[in-house]
Amino acid sequence: MSLEWYDILGRNLAAIAITTPVLAEALWSVKPASVEYRDTDDGVPSAVYNGRQLTSLKRPLAEARRIADSVDIVENAMCLSLGFGMGYAAAEVARRLGKSGAVVVFEPDVPLLRSVLETVDHSQWIAANNVGFVTDPTNPTDVTNALAGGQILIAIGVATFALPADRVRLGHRCQQFLETASGPISLSRMMIVSNFQLARISMQNELMNVGDYATCHGVSDFHGWFNKPESHGPVSERPEWVDLLRPSESGTLAPTPQDAVNSAARG
Repeated sequence: MSLEWYDILGRNLAAIAITTPVLAEALWSVKPASVEYRDTDDGVPSAVYNGRQLTSLKRPLAEARRIADSVDIVENAMCLSLGFGMGYAAAEVARRLGKSGAVVVFEPDVPLLRSVLETVDHSQWIAANNVGFVTDPTNPTDVTNALAGGQILIAIGVATFALPADRVRLGHRCQQFLETASGPISLSRMMIVSNFQLARISMQNELMNVGDYATCHGVSDFHGWFNKPESHGPVSERPEWVDLLRPSESGTLAPTPQDAVNSAARG
């Protein structure tokens, strides 16, 4: 008995475990669904599942390219795949995005996913690109974990894609997933916009004083004032701010909050 399926599954699960280890464990334990696989003109298998085809029975790779062509990867760096099917469409989009984008696959039928991953080796493109998986359409934690680290990509743009067969197969669960994902996506966008606004304000604050910083005396001009203040005249004749530059207890020139408190306490 050939153990090729075992090797294929092992490589696929190792790739999935990079971003979704819990799913990899679940896939290892679940019983695979009963799927009828068929040869195609593209040299890769297609399949019929529960009386419905998962992809084109003749040219599944050509179909995947047509789906990928409909996704604008220039305006959208985060792409949500509604269904995995045989995986060809998700693979094509992920390869086109490369490391500059990410694909999150929603596939609630774990037994079907197990069967497909025993049959087709998807390990290379899953491991080489930013790919996450979600199986529960109503669990925001799963969606957040799948989107983790992709906040910048979300801010660029989010697109969805699916094979017609997957839309029919998943039905209302597609909408459930999109509604659940809308919360983390909106939050990520808000965080990115807020960070950009704060960065702009911080830059403005720093540049407001650049003239003073560029023309004022440096600390080196006052070398020796701290250890031998008497050599520069009575304390009463020195600028008050000179004492603020005295080395603090922390060993730095800049006074710490505690230094300020101590100074105030000394009156």
